[in-house]
Amino acid sequence: VQILQFVAIFPNHPSTTLSARMEIWHMYLSPDDDVGQSSRSYNSRIYAELDILRSKISVETGQRIRGEEALSLWQNFWKEIIVNFSLIGVSLQSIEIDGDGMVDFINNICGHLTVSRTVATAVGRASMRAELENEVKMLIDNKNTEISRLRDKLQYYELVNHEMSQRNQEAT
Repeated sequence: VQILQFVAIFPNHPSTTLSARMEIWHMYLSPDDDVGQSSRSYNSRIYAELDILRSKISVETGQRIRGEEALSLWQNFWKEIIVNFSLIGVSLQSIEIDGDGMVDFINNICGHLTVSRTVATAVGRASMRAELENEVKMLIDNKNTEISRLRDKLQYYELVNHEMSQRNQEAT
């Protein structure tokens, strides 16, 4: 039986004799034989496994197609971003990626993002510093105006006080 299974699996193997091949052929043709039925059940299991493998390949193919479509959409979106950023003076790297260049591209993008974040943080700090400087300048200007007003008022009071003093001395 093991030899027949070997012959059934490897019918063109050099160690398979013509009589063994004929025997396996007769085994397929005789429905009353138990060995023939076990071979048919073995073949049906193989076909079932092949069907499962075909369905898995079909699912994998569908997933790959969806992945490639998503990548294509992403690349088109990236090209639009490049065009829009070029209008404001920011240049970004164009992407034409094959399977091997994906890691390099991702590392490159991560580097660009790190630089962009650093620049954005620096610009944000500088902007905040400029706003604070403007507010402090306005506050200082207001205080200087108030000091000038108070100085003028003090001079007026000193002048009035001096005149009152003179009148009092003249009156005495």
